[in-house]
Amino acid sequence: DHLLNNSKTYSYQKGLTLADNLISRLGNYTLTVSFIDLLQIYPMDKSLIHIMRFSSNQVYRRYALQIFKHWLNTFDNNGKHHLLFKILADPELNKSVQGLVLGMYKDYIHLEKEKTALTGANLLQLTQKAINLSLVEKNENFFTENFESICSLLNFLRYLFIRDVHSQNETKIWDIIDFIKQRLQSLWSSLRIRRAYLKAQMKEVSLKEKNKSLIHSIGHQNQQQPFKIEILNDDNQPEHLENLPENCEEEFIVSSLNKIDLIESLIVRVNDIIEEQTT
Repeated sequence: DHLLNNSKTYSYQKGLTLADNLISRLGNYTLTVSFIDLLQIYPMDKSLIHIMRFSSNQVYRRYALQIFKHWLNTFDNNGKHHLLFKILADPELNKSVQGLVLGMYKDYIHLEKEKTALTGANLLQLTQKAINLSLVEKNENFFTENFESICSLLNFLRYLFIRDVHSQNETKIWDIIDFIKQRLQSLWSSLRIRRAYLKAQMKEVSLKEKNKSLIHSIGHQNQQQPFKIEILNDDNQPEHLENLPENCEEEFIVSSLNKIDLIESLIVRVNDIIEEQTT
């Protein structure tokens, strides 16, 4: 773990090679959930994720991902769930790894013959946690900051609803359908409001470009509020960016609208599946 956490290139290489050699000695399904407690002392999972996220060397990032997958495969299915949920619930990691966690969990549901430990209460726990992490509206631009995790969540839900029809409900995902529908409706409403605001801002930016001198004088007279972009800082507190140049404002607005379009298209797909299954 010390080598994996050392940012020097040779330490990464030695740490990854050592981790690979150690894990390769373990067979699949040989570790149980009780072993996860040891990760509090030697958090190999966090070290590998750190390399996947921050290493500038693509070879090391891919190698770390390969080792991480092998590491997960050494656990039985109950251990897989608890380890992935532990990673998802870690406040230092959750946003950056939600797509990875949900993607791997989906693969295990698809591939494992014995799915009991991956479905039912365990699946509902993981799904609700992912929803609460992705769809928390801490500021007006939450959907841009959480864009990747929101898309991974919606694709995860779409997969579950397609694979497990309502009449069978083998995974028990339909047990929380009212909760899911309520959160999706809330997200849809927030996106609609934000879209209207961004389009109004786009018109204002366009008007400024056509009539810069006129808009400048009107702005001084009326003291119009500047366009604000709110983000979360390192302490998870909201703060406003300084006024952006007009071309940057326009790029930000276009990018945000495109993200809204994609998220809404995924919501529509999920809702269509729900409606088809429940009517």
